[in-house]
Amino acid sequence: MNILVDFDDSFTFNVKQFFLDASIELTVVNWKEISSSYNQNINLIVLGPGPGHPSEYQSLFPFLKEMIEKDVKIFGVCLGHQILMSLIGFQVKRLKKPIHGRAREVKLNSVFENLFSDNKVTAQFYNSLYVVPNDNKKSVENCIVQNNEVLAYKFRNIFSTQFHIESIGTSHCSNLLKNLY
Repeated sequence: MNILVDFDDSFTFNVKQFFLDASIELTVVNWKEISSSYNQNINLIVLGPGPGHPSEYQSLFPFLKEMIEKDVKIFGVCLGHQILMSLIGFQVKRLKKPIHGRAREVKLNSVFENLFSDNKVTAQFYNSLYVVPNDNKKSVENCIVQNNEVLAYKFRNIFSTQFHIESIGTSHCSNLLKNLY
């Protein structure tokens, strides 16, 4: 089973369609309904975008920790990225100026270059929070950091982006899921 965790966000079904376009079926489950009953036979968890701060969703942390330990693939988008990064020890802070519907160029490092079809991505952002890089050199090596913001993270079974991979404003993502999964 592959699940998409819905944080009551209008982009949820855009994310679902992005995965469906790569022939990956997702069952949408509201975040309030996630429980230990979902810990059987899960292959992939997608944490979608949504409102609020990751601290508002801490009830999910034990479930997510268990899934990480079981090597279940976990993919985070925007709020999902922030939740995963909070879970593994990064801080999430409020941006001085929210970024809603703006594109930025993201330069990829060697950890990410083989996932996208170019060495940079034009990425669409819709966020008022950001992930702060930490001092752990090993953690930062698995990140794309620009302007003191962690824009993407990849390590073992976790992949997450602050930007919206499903957005028409994000380039070079057509092979991303095929290259990941």
